[in-house]
Amino acid sequence: MGKRKKATKPAAKAKAPKLDTCFDCILCEHEQCVDAVLLRGPKVGSVECRVCHVRHEMTITALDEPIDVYSNWVDEMVKVNGGEE
Repeated sequence: MGKRKKATKPAAKAKAPKLDTCFDCILCEHEQCVDAVLLRGPKVGSVECRVCHVRHEMTITALDEPIDVYSNWVDEMVKVNGGEE
């Protein structure tokens, strides 16, 4: 004899939303032109603008995401310029 079928189906699990890897450049003010790339092997994260060719690299951990590299770049630019933009 076979098993009885359940009356209710199990609820589908919600998938986590995808995070952006393309951002706005704070120097040339173009939209969606800064690409963030994470290289997990050498533990390096980099952002580079396709328009003005500004590049920033930082060491990453296993928990870092592309937004973390971008926000680190923004923080460094604010620190270099000496204030808020």
